[in-house]
Amino acid sequence: MVINDIIQGIRARLEVMSTLCQERMPRFESAPLCRSSASLNEMQMLLIGSPTGRVIMRKRGEFSLAGIIILHELLRVQPSATDAPADA
Repeated sequence: MVINDIIQGIRARLEVMSTLCQERMPRFESAPLCRSSASLNEMQMLLIGSPTGRVIMRKRGEFSLAGIIILHELLRVQPSATDAPADA
């Protein structure tokens, strides 16, 4: 969730549904931040320690949201990254 151009955290789908049903303010879950240029290894370490199982990727040099990384996405890109030539 981004409010006033500042990343506040993540809202899980169940939290959003609960918020709407109970007519209350949403709770944000914290997630580690990483740069868009972070390596796969850096993202792996952040995912391991993440209480939400997600990592927030921010745009280079900004606090704007670039994406949200989940384990499934990381596993999907890993084989292609390890197959790439070492000098690429």
